[in-house]
Amino acid sequence: PRHPDTVEVFACDFGQAWDLNYDRWPDRWQRVFGEGMPKYVEAGIVADEAAPNGSRLTVKVNGGGAKLLSPCASVSEKFSYKVESLLDVRGLQHARVRLQVEFCDEQKQVIETVDSPWRQNTGGWVDCHIGPISPTDPRVQLARVAFIVEPGELTDLAGEASLARVWLGRLPRMTIESNSAYNVYTNPSDVEVKCDL
Repeated sequence: PRHPDTVEVFACDFGQAWDLNYDRWPDRWQRVFGEGMPKYVEAGIVADEAAPNGSRLTVKVNGGGAKLLSPCASVSEKFSYKVESLLDVRGLQHARVRLQVEFCDEQKQVIETVDSPWRQNTGGWVDCHIGPISPTDPRVQLARVAFIVEPGELTDLAGEASLARVWLGRLPRMTIESNSAYNVYTNPSDVEVKCDL
């Protein structure tokens, strides 16, 4: 269950409400092209009964990678943020997949990024979470989630990576520090903990 003080900032389940023109591409999402991210790599919404809303965003790895960007949501450096999603990766031998949160300024220039661990062949749907994370730059105004498929040194001609239910939530910003670098003590009376909220 989510923290009771969480406020939803962005949510996408790739259902029909996210594809109003029936082009199998989520509305307002963007795709980045460049080195290692060719246009011939297929990406789009695919029906899937196992996905939470009956559909998923899938990249079919065919000798290249891809980077897909969610719409931007308003954020502030005064809060912490958490990303929750579902990831399904299958059939990859060399490529790898992860999510990334990009914190941007008003012009959508990336200022800070936070990554999930790389994944390969998850064996079905698995949770992929990032955070809670707190942006530190006061210029941060926007945030978006990037779905990244990075090709390996050798080429994968088959395999796919799928994303479902992307959710970004806001939390009160909290930091906890102790007076021991590794939180190890020999005397319980020496313990000091500082919490900033």
